[in-house]
Amino acid sequence: MNPRIKPYINYLLDHAPAPFCEYIIDKELLESDTQTTRVSYEWAMRFKLYTEMADEQFPDGSWGDFYPMDTSPAVRKSHKITDRSTIRRLFDLALGLDDPMVAKTVELCRNIITGNFPIDRYTRDRVTHPKNAFDVLCSFCPDDPLVAEVKAERTLSDEKERAYIIYKGNHWPFDVCKLSDLIMSEDNRFVFWMCGLEDVKHYK
Repeated sequence: MNPRIKPYINYLLDHAPAPFCEYIIDKELLESDTQTTRVSYEWAMRFKLYTEMADEQFPDGSWGDFYPMDTSPAVRKSHKITDRSTIRRLFDLALGLDDPMVAKTVELCRNIITGNFPIDRYTRDRVTHPKNAFDVLCSFCPDDPLVAEVKAERTLSDEKERAYIIYKGNHWPFDVCKLSDLIMSEDNRFVFWMCGLEDVKHYK
């Protein structure tokens, strides 16, 4: 652990952090033992930040569609969240493969990539454009054999990869800011900039 962040951790722990804050501190910063981390995780998953996602996850492991959101009347009426926003929250909450929601999402991604997913009017875009599923699988399971297989098929030359990163740097994330800019933490675009950096961290 970087000793410079220890005062901040102590401050949070001394001021009754929210359940997920405590869990993330145990798992990501203090690297606490398995039992301690498990206890804080089981406490955190009782709260709305978690239960809202769990309650709205469909049996197939999705929350509608990756992007754009499923606009079917049934989903718009009863569903408040979609894959794109929810998967980002799964990462932000430091949930891993041992979490039931993450496990279902990863299995969904594998099924989409391998073509074992039913196609209908609401899932056609997701199945015919599986890049989002691959990106999610790669983030949660970078060592998965399926990830290695897809990467081998998609390997870019160094020249093409550099061109891609330059493009990303000037057009991302979400057209809010450029990755090539240096965004300060007090800037309201900072969180988008960090998300963009996270998405390209596996490139050279």
